[in-house]
Amino acid sequence: MDIQFVCDAYACVVYIISYISKAEREMGLLLKHAQNEVKSKGNVEAKQALNKLGGVFLHNREVSAQESVYRLTNMHLKECSRKVVFVPTGDNLVRMSLPLNVIQKRAEQQDINKDKIWMTNITDRYKSRPKTNDFKDMCLASFASEYRDVAKSEHSQSHVIKLDNDCGYIRKRTSTDVAVVRYAHFSPTHECEKHYQSLLQLFLPYFTDNQLKPPQFHCFEEFYDTGSITNSRNEIKSVKEVVDLNRSKFEKEAEELERCEEAVEHVGFQEDVWAELCPEAELQRLESIEEMSVNKDLFPTEREIIPDLQPQNTPVSLEFPKQKISYSEAQSIMRSLNELQSQVFYKIRQWCLDKVNGKNPAPFHVFISGGAGTGKSHLI
Repeated sequence: MDIQFVCDAYACVVYIISYISKAEREMGLLLKHAQNEVKSKGNVEAKQALNKLGGVFLHNREVSAQESVYRLTNMHLKECSRKVVFVPTGDNLVRMSLPLNVIQKRAEQQDINKDKIWMTNITDRYKSRPKTNDFKDMCLASFASEYRDVAKSEHSQSHVIKLDNDCGYIRKRTSTDVAVVRYAHFSPTHECEKHYQSLLQLFLPYFTDNQLKPPQFHCFEEFYDTGSITNSRNEIKSVKEVVDLNRSKFEKEAEELERCEEAVEHVGFQEDVWAELCPEAELQRLESIEEMSVNKDLFPTEREIIPDLQPQNTPVSLEFPKQKISYSEAQSIMRSLNELQSQVFYKIRQWCLDKVNGKNPAPFHVFISGGAGTGKSHLI
């Protein structure tokens, strides 16, 4: 193993930055080629030349031989057993606009409705789902997990469901498992209103935004705690009961985990928390350490019995390799050692003499470090 021992924070930063900013020969050649193209065009403004170089730098990168083979053979760089769907919540959702040519065409037709310049997202498709019993009691999280958007080429296939308001088509996930739903989490104490708004958007069935907070309720938390709805079977259910039931399908021990996160934010990580989680094991560990220290003081010369190191009854013949270096050559190499190298050499030499003379010295541990060419291999 090539291990670099770093005990200085600045040296660690320099070591990492040197790898990040390591020169890449191929990238340098690409930039040089782009620069030559700019020069060949004559008088080009500095801004245009910089844009040209920046485009080359941002859209090209050096790849390994393994990744090149993967891309050339169309092999998958990554695979997942489940699809992951992000569901945005809140008031100001990030939306994608339609292509510019579509917007310009609608502007020429005097169709300048601001709502028609945006692409449909998962929330739009959910609110445009069919008003049947199968979909009426379905929350947004279940809709995003169990159904997927269908491309135009699949519209004519079976089991495809048409959405209202020209929001496209959907299909139930059958070839793969249901998707994992991701969404933002808000603190119930610091961002109370956003927290309950997110819960209602994700886990309460609705078709319009007004159903998430009827006019008679002042806030989302009040509707969550005291509100009620009528399901597809004309049963009156409390909002809290419906939300908690749907939430339990996607979150396990959600409230306990939120309290843990808040505790970590306020208190921080506890390094010695193991002693509180399992005090018996911690006590046993401390007692073992104390017992070992006591025994070491009582029997300082006692050694641990290791079978492999015990003397054998049968004689063992050892054949040592012949010396490959003459005494004069060794003397010459020893004279070439510097002062610190000599100290290390004679320290180990003394250990060898003590070992041969039966003094049973303690094992030596020497850490040899230094940059390239400082003589580590020479000393060893």
